[in-house]
Amino acid sequence: MLEYYKKSSEKYKELDAEVNKMMNEALDKANSIIKHNRQQLDQTLDDNAHSNLKKVTDQVEKALGDLQANTANIAADAVKKIMHERKDDKRSSEVISSFSRDLNKKLH
Repeated sequence: MLEYYKKSSEKYKELDAEVNKMMNEALDKANSIIKHNRQQLDQTLDDNAHSNLKKVTDQVEKALGDLQANTANIAADAVKKIMHERKDDKRSSEVISSFSRDLNKKLH
């Protein structure tokens, strides 16, 4: 009986060791898969963040360009209005027209 118990106990220890080994291997594989997936997710999030930042930057740059163009138009129109209100003779009118054309070119 003691011999049977001894053999059974040894077989149980061997089986327990094999099961523990299999569990550790499975755990290592699972951790490796999780680590790999986490790296892929981080990379995807990083790529998306850069893409979204580029879109926002492009929109801001376009808005600034539009604002500059509109500001230039407003300034040119204001200068034209002031110059037209103050023109007195033909020579002044020619100078104002020339100045107005040059101003439009410089502001854009």
